[in-house]
Amino acid sequence: MNKLFEVKTISVDLPISLKDEVGEEISSLLKVIGVPERIVYADVKLIPPYIVEDYLIFGENRDLADMTFAIALKTKEVVTYYLSEKRSSFINTGLKELFLCEHAYRSFYKRLVIADALGNYDEFHEKYAVFLREVLLGLDRDAVAQGAWKNLIEEIDLGVI
Repeated sequence: MNKLFEVKTISVDLPISLKDEVGEEISSLLKVIGVPERIVYADVKLIPPYIVEDYLIFGENRDLADMTFAIALKTKEVVTYYLSEKRSSFINTGLKELFLCEHAYRSFYKRLVIADALGNYDEFHEKYAVFLREVLLGLDRDAVAQGAWKNLIEEIDLGVI
């Protein structure tokens, strides 16, 4: 676990051959901060990093073998990448934003949802969704507009989860 945040992370030390392709910033972030053990809904199984097309694949979804976690090398976005379909789905605009959103969500859940801080969660789930949306908007506006974080907020708003 990162000592400053409530996000369990796994350090990724890229081989020299990949460091040149991904750049110093991503390489350093992967080593120093690492990747979260859990990304939005999914548990991450760290795998030896490799490149497919323009994506640095660093993990797999523990429950869905075809779903991997990756960084788009051109945009630096964190995505899920589906190997069989050769398509990606947006998660965050970058690795730093992923880490911050994960921390915000884990803190939100631990300090507000479990404690029923905004009222009984089952009764007031819409309030919780609004709160989480506002917090994440300040960290990564694009993450709230599309992809996994947007889906999570919508499911909280509907009371599904």
